[in-house]
Amino acid sequence: RVTNKKLRKLYQTARLVVTPTVPLQLESTGLSTTVQAMACGTPVIISRIDAIQEMFSDREEIIYCDGGDGIDLCDVTKRVWHDEELLKKISLKARNIVEEKHNAANMTQQLTKVFRLEEYS
Repeated sequence: RVTNKKLRKLYQTARLVVTPTVPLQLESTGLSTTVQAMACGTPVIISRIDAIQEMFSDREEIIYCDGGDGIDLCDVTKRVWHDEELLKKISLKARNIVEEKHNAANMTQQLTKVFRLEEYS
């Protein structure tokens, strides 16, 4: 088991976090991992998922790859790994957007609204 403190340290020291998903993996979007890494200022590469794409801009706060396409994932990862300027830009913007919009309080409020809507559907 990895403690929260250790996990935070791993995110903070990572150059990049890669969160691939496959199209049929509907229950797992990688959102928790993505937001935790971004909050630590670590750039994230993730498969294109509608819910995530609505939250974060490609090559601004996050980097997208094609889900289920290992070749695209590899190509995107290699390009980003060697682009120091892009890594720095995304690192700053990722942390800022999480602090401003996707912090724990705001996400709890958004989830509460969703569950209330489902109650009345």
